[in-house]
Amino acid sequence: MVALGSTTDTDDAEGQTLLVRPVDDYSDERIQQVLRTFIGDIQQVPPIYSALKQGGEPLYVKARRGETLDLPARPVHVRSITLLHRSEAALGLSVVCGSGTYIRSLVRDIGEQLGCGAHVAELRRTWVQPFEGERLWTLDELNELAGQGLEALDAQLMPVETGLSSLPNVLLDADQARRVGMGQKIQVSKAQAPEALVKLSDEAGRCLGLAAIDDEGTLKVQRLFRWASVC
Repeated sequence: MVALGSTTDTDDAEGQTLLVRPVDDYSDERIQQVLRTFIGDIQQVPPIYSALKQGGEPLYVKARRGETLDLPARPVHVRSITLLHRSEAALGLSVVCGSGTYIRSLVRDIGEQLGCGAHVAELRRTWVQPFEGERLWTLDELNELAGQGLEALDAQLMPVETGLSSLPNVLLDADQARRVGMGQKIQVSKAQAPEALVKLSDEAGRCLGLAAIDDEGTLKVQRLFRWASVC
């Protein structure tokens, strides 16, 4: 939910109000025109109250000390912005965006382009790739399941491979999997997975960990799961 007419230092309802401005009687056409300018590949300045680091320190720590922060814009991708409903001083938006996009910054910038300012009044994440369409659980529902025992909770867990399904896969044979588990470097086909980050799987389809492949085709392990290690 977008609250029009006021900006805050955190770009959401938790922050201190910085400026209050009148909200014009914007036409639907005007609002849609502004929303269209934020669709696609755009440059976005992150909120000063965020977990991004500058000089090894989170931005929110610097902001709370009262430091003046001059943050560079970063490229982000916004696939779509849908106007769900509106009132005199509020907009209901549905946004589909890429990783790294700050909805608080998006709302802030939409408000500035309208001329009245804005901040996030309410935010709900409905899905995150690759979990589109998956069952969402509330805390109350999870607490109810917990009352039925750990088996009821465990039954709702998804395998780790589900969360890594978007990464390119490098299939290791038994000997390669053993050597990787021992911390040894192995050679793989560069054409097999030219991306910077890949997942490693054994012949049983079990994910062993994450790795990168250098220009020489050498597999460099970034993270291994416990079951992949060879003692």
